[in-house]
Amino acid sequence: MIIKIKSIVADHPVSFIVDEMTDAKQRYVLNILVVPLTGQPLKPMLLKMYELEKTNNSTVMQSKINICGFIWGAEIHYEKSCWMVVLS
Repeated sequence: MIIKIKSIVADHPVSFIVDEMTDAKQRYVLNILVVPLTGQPLKPMLLKMYELEKTNNSTVMQSKINICGFIWGAEIHYEKSCWMVVLS
């Protein structure tokens, strides 16, 4: 599934949706979804779910950096990304 998402994203600009929440057991969960901005209507795809010890600027930013590296490798294209944070 991840390979499919990477092939859909390819070299398109993307929008990331970051959903920060606690689950039923009060664990901190961070979901990162991605939507390629291709000009066509596409549904967000769940790229990664993190279970975090705590949520703060540092843990969320590190997760974002990890995801960008995962999609683009060593050459991260920050100029092709748009971020939206959702607090649940």
